[in-house]
Amino acid sequence: MLRPFLFTCLFLFVANNIIAQTQEDFNSKLSDVYTNAADKKKALTIAKELYNIVEKKKDLQTYTNYYLLKTIFENQAPDTALAKTCGEKADKAMNALVGISTPTPGDTATNPFNQWYYVIYPGLFSNKDPEIANKAIDFIEKNPSFKTPDTYYYIAYAFERSGNFLQAKRYYEMSMSMEPADKNAYRSYMFYANFLSRSGDYLKADEYIRKMELLSQTGDAMFRDSYKSEAMGSKVIYYLNIGDYQSYSKAAVENVDYLSVLWHKNNDNPCDPYPGIRFTNSAYAKEMLKEYDAAEKLWKSRDSVNYIWVNCHNKTYPNNQYSPISMYPVYLIRRGKFNKLPKPASFFIKETEDHYNSYKDYADISVNYMKAVQLGFLGSPKYPELFKPLMQQVKATKNFRESTQPFSTYAYLSMRDKSFDESAKTYTELFSLNADWINDIIFTFGEKAFVTYYNSRLKEGYENYHSFVKIAKEKQPSLLPLLAQQAYNNLLFTKSISLKGTERRKEAFVNANDPAIIALYNEWIDKKQQLIRQYMKTDDPSGADTTSKANQELMSWLQKEVNKLEDQLTVRSKDFKKYLKITPPDWKTVRDNLKDGEAAIEMIRFQWKDQAYYSDTSYYAAYIIKKTSQYPEIIYLPDTPFDLENKYFRGYKNNIRVKFEDEESYNHFWKPIKEKLSGIKKIYFSPDGIYHLINIATLKNPETGQFLLDELDIQYTTAGTDINKNVAKDEIKTAVLIGRPSYKTGVMSIVAVANAATRSLVRGFRENNIADLPGTEEEVLSIKKEMELSRIGVTSYLKEQATEDKLYKLKSPGILHIATHGYWSPAGNNVTDGYRTFNAMINSGLLLTGVTNYYNSPVFPDTYDGILTAYEAQNLDLENTSLVILSACETSLGFLDAGEGVYGLQRAFRAAGASSIMTSLWKVDDNATKDFMIHFYQQYLKTKDKNASFIAAQKAIKEKYKHPYFWGAFVMTGE
Repeated sequence: MLRPFLFTCLFLFVANNIIAQTQEDFNSKLSDVYTNAADKKKALTIAKELYNIVEKKKDLQTYTNYYLLKTIFENQAPDTALAKTCGEKADKAMNALVGISTPTPGDTATNPFNQWYYVIYPGLFSNKDPEIANKAIDFIEKNPSFKTPDTYYYIAYAFERSGNFLQAKRYYEMSMSMEPADKNAYRSYMFYANFLSRSGDYLKADEYIRKMELLSQTGDAMFRDSYKSEAMGSKVIYYLNIGDYQSYSKAAVENVDYLSVLWHKNNDNPCDPYPGIRFTNSAYAKEMLKEYDAAEKLWKSRDSVNYIWVNCHNKTYPNNQYSPISMYPVYLIRRGKFNKLPKPASFFIKETEDHYNSYKDYADISVNYMKAVQLGFLGSPKYPELFKPLMQQVKATKNFRESTQPFSTYAYLSMRDKSFDESAKTYTELFSLNADWINDIIFTFGEKAFVTYYNSRLKEGYENYHSFVKIAKEKQPSLLPLLAQQAYNNLLFTKSISLKGTERRKEAFVNANDPAIIALYNEWIDKKQQLIRQYMKTDDPSGADTTSKANQELMSWLQKEVNKLEDQLTVRSKDFKKYLKITPPDWKTVRDNLKDGEAAIEMIRFQWKDQAYYSDTSYYAAYIIKKTSQYPEIIYLPDTPFDLENKYFRGYKNNIRVKFEDEESYNHFWKPIKEKLSGIKKIYFSPDGIYHLINIATLKNPETGQFLLDELDIQYTTAGTDINKNVAKDEIKTAVLIGRPSYKTGVMSIVAVANAATRSLVRGFRENNIADLPGTEEEVLSIKKEMELSRIGVTSYLKEQATEDKLYKLKSPGILHIATHGYWSPAGNNVTDGYRTFNAMINSGLLLTGVTNYYNSPVFPDTYDGILTAYEAQNLDLENTSLVILSACETSLGFLDAGEGVYGLQRAFRAAGASSIMTSLWKVDDNATKDFMIHFYQQYLKTKDKNASFIAAQKAIKEKYKHPYFWGAFVMTGE
């Protein structure tokens, strides 16, 4: 909405080295005026100094210079008398030059100065000439004095606007590599920082934002406000691009407050634009955070104050009319509240067209996309013709600005309008393009860049597709077979996609076969270890929140170092592409790996999108494949996700906790699925959402009185791609067993076991919070004995030997078994998206020897602290480890991310390379756990079949301990 104003500012912002030294001085001073335009007094002082320079130097008394000064005294630094004087002198200079009185910008054919400032430079911000960036390059080649940092900077921006990101990157980097003639002169970094955050280079974007923040404190006093303004604006764009909408909201408020103060400081303009801007930012943040009622109120307020501003502006400046645009009606339509529109949709369609057409010559792909979206939701019949050139541009240039979102939005709108064939065709293009982007572009950055870019730019299209499948099933069943196949393929491709990326990156680093890369990798691991130590140095480490601690600056620096090293590893790993490529799987591969009587089930939770884009309705669906399937069958659970995740999950959890019979959970969580499993004896189950937090084997069928454990063989998988019909029996040669750590070393532990005898959640790491677990020693010794009988090379670490450093020295044992206290803290769940997954991986872990000593120290030493966090565990060497067992409490818990899974210990050990992992969902009974583990190993060492042995152990313990509290806590996930 402010792009015409932005263009004016950019057009007037000049700081180039041209013609002669005196003209160079003029241009340098000229830029000072524009960068301080918010402070009218300062701008006027600088402008008067500029006028005096021109008056003293005859060779500066040109039409161009006087015309620029006239414009300045009319706008940036108001002075009516000087504006009139400069205008008269500009006319006089022109008359002397050409012998006529027609006011033109001068000779733009042969005069390089006029040619640049009146033709090429403004053209870089316009769509009138698609070749303007290349023409600018030709121009500076012929006029080398124009080869300045600023010239390259704006050429880069022109390439960015046109979608040529390779050229944009090239010229931005050329600009950044050059030193300006005057090192104290103002230099803009905002466009480059925004380019970096749009294109996924978040680390570098953050680097330039910090550079601007530093310059706002240490740079030339005249430019500090400008640097601060650029830094704050870039930070808003940064958070917006990474999808951290909490931080975006906060940064946007701070930015608007700051600019508003500057604007009001010496501005007599009665038309204040900032209330409207403030409402716009807040409304958008609430919309993205799915706080729909709050967003609706804010959008309505935004339109009210915006109309007030537009009316004021148009009365104050009758020759510079602004076309208003309403946002509230579009939001109402997204919410499905068509009956609340204050006027007919046709009124808002016309208003939207007038608004965007008023500056169509300066619109880039983002503006054109916004226009298409607005008109599409308003129901304009023109929206297809607006989307199609955008989609062509995305395909041709891989334009990062909006990524593949034009495809996603157009596919939804086509579905909404019952153009099902068009929607299906667009979705097919979208998923093909996304797969290319993920493999060709996104993996060239580190994990943070991949996760944030995928979640904020690519994920929505995959989620929307499930609504399309449901609609087709009900209204156009002929499309269902193809759509169901595509939906299942999407699930196989995208479920836990960032986990796949983490595994691929580690594989690439470890297999680089380059000493320099190995050294860099080790440095990266070391920096991550330092980051953990710094994080945990708080009064209550298990509840630590990285956004609120005193050592935030050091934490931030270490996080930056970790990310930088990961990016360097990414760039330097020569065979990176080979390891990172993810080939979109085919559902038929899963089907062909099934045996008769087997089924693969993919659960998915999705928000319903039909006529309302922001619906309050969601669904859980089960995509089912059998050996005889022609296409995946889909079951939509009748209970709402809200009920399943609240009322019914609370009932399930309470029945487990107090050991009551549960006659209800089966009906809600499983019965609708069971009805489609006739003849099925074994299932491969890939959970999503709340299904990560329940063990379906513990669901009791009220009709038969049997648990699901007794009715089906159940194998948990990350996705159907874990299924392999040709998998060989595990040949275990080595094992590492860790148990009964001495949480306090130097004396025999005398801390009593808790009454519940559970390996319970630990919320603090001091002596009186950590109960001894003697049963884990007996467990380890019993397992060791069984393994030795099977001639497996066993290494065991008990008591004071059960230290953290032993884990870092592991070299892919066949089995890793850890029996100790586990902990999971929800601390950090409410922090911003930028911190949430990091916090989740920190706030889950295992306690080892010496933890009490460390956290009772008056000063925390720079040594291992006796805690293995999930963040650290993902760096272990478990590449060829068949099975990890975490015989501890709540090791399945963590931060739940729909479609991605649980961020916690289970994810960490899979990322470290383990084929399968056994974890627990609730506080486990010490004795029952010991018995369970011994039974499991007795079977496993005989049969070499992990899943069959796991089921056999559950059934054996169920005979002794009837309630699922005792036998159902553990789940095993993986191959």
